This record gives sequence, C-alpha cells and structure tokens, in this order.
Amino acid sequence: MLFRSGSIPGALAAGRKAPPAAAAPQDPTIRLLGHGAEVAAIDLHTIGGRAAPRVGQHLAHLTGGRFTGATLSSTSGLSCAGPGGPVPFGALSGADRALAWIAVQLTLVEMAAARQPAPLIYDDPLALLGDGEQRVICRLLQGLGGRTQVLHRTRLASVGEHADARLEA
Repeated sequence: MLFRSGSIPGALAAGRKAPPAAAAPQDPTIRLLGHGAEVAAIDLHTIGGRAAPRVGQHLAHLTGGRFTGATLSSTSGLSCAGPGGPVPFGALSGADRALAWIAVQLTLVEMAAARQPAPLIYDDPLALLGDGEQRVICRLLQGLGGRTQVLHRTRLASVGEHADARLEA
C-alpha cells in the first residue's frame, strides 16, 4: 500500500480553518473505505463499523483527546466525536483533517496486515504536522512495523530516531 502526503485532502497548514460548510471538501474517506473493503474482502457497509473504533482510538491519541471517537459510513464518510458533538470530515480544521486522514489510513493498513502483511510505503506524511503529532505517528508506525514492513520517506531528520534503520541520500 502506498500513501503519499499529497493524498491528504484539504488544507494542511496547522491552525488553518476549514472552509465554510457550503465549500467543505468532499469526504475522501468514502473512497478509502471502498479500497479497504476490497483488500479486506468484506462489503463496504461492514468495514466502516469494524474500522470506526480503531480510527477513534488513533484519532484520540493523535489529537491529545480533543476527539474521543469516530464513526465511518459508506455514504456519509467520517465523523469525529468532539466535545460539542459529531464533526463531519469536511468541517474539521486543516490540521485535524490531516490527522483524521492518517488515522483512517493506519487503521485500514492494520486491518489488511492482520489478514496478509504487505509493505506500507508512506511518503512524508509528517511534513506539515507539529512535533508532538510527528512523534505520535512515528510511534504508531513503529507498532505497525511489528506486523508488516513500513517504509517511511521523510525530509525531517528529527523523525529518523524512531526508525529501526535509515537510508540517507
């Protein structure tokens, strides 16, 4: 599986506000769930229910508890459980949208790796995230590395300390 930082939708700059509801981006998690369902060999309606608890765990960890859970639907996409109630993917800030996207990706890779390990190639997913979020994602990738091979390309020297091995160009 290959995930590129360019595949993270929406505005990524930390602190950048989400566009108004009328201009909210289409939720790409619906398409990603379709790919996950295909890999897991289960129907599209089932995968959202199976993945949602783990996405919620990842999201709570990545956001320091600002979000406490998630729901995934094959028709409405991702909704994050926040203190004021559910927040649809398109209404999240750019930074939260990036974290939610990574939470969904990691969950689907975990599900696929449980069935049949396949290498994960991650192309610089941390470039626009803060130091705290980078460390959390590196630890999640390390954990995932115990179940499948993870290749993570980055320009950030600071995240290399989390790697089992490093190649420098």
